[in-house]
Amino acid sequence: NKFTIACATVKGDPVEAFARRAGRAAAGDAVKSVYRLLVMVLTPTAILQKATGMWKTIYSAGEMTVQNVGPGESHVPLRNFPSEAVQCSRITGWMEQLGEMTKSRGLSIKHMRCVCKKDDHCEWLVKWDG
Repeated sequence: NKFTIACATVKGDPVEAFARRAGRAAAGDAVKSVYRLLVMVLTPTAILQKATGMWKTIYSAGEMTVQNVGPGESHVPLRNFPSEAVQCSRITGWMEQLGEMTKSRGLSIKHMRCVCKKDDHCEWLVKWDG
C-alpha cells in the first residue's frame, strides 16, 4: 500500500485512480495466453469465483467469496481483512479487469461497503447485462 501511494505521488496521480490501474494491470498480468481465451466464455461471477479461490494463496488474512444474486448480478464480500483505502481501490481495479476479460456488456463494479468507512467488511456489487 505504501509503495502504491508513493508511486502515485511521484507520478502526480490521484491515489485511488493509480491504485485501480495497478489492480487492473495485476489482473491482466495474471491471465495470459490461452487462459485469456478461456476467460471470454465465463461470466463475471464465474471468473471472480475462480479468482477468489486463490485469495488464500496470496493473502494470509481475509475471506473473499462470490454470491450470485441473480442473472447479471453478484456480491463479492471480503471479510476479516484489515484493508486500507488504497488496497480497496486495487481490488476494485482487479475485479474490473477480470470482469472485462469476460467480454460481458454493461459491466459495472461498485465498492458498496468498506472497512475504511467503518463497515464490518468490504463488499463489491458486480453487475452486467445478463
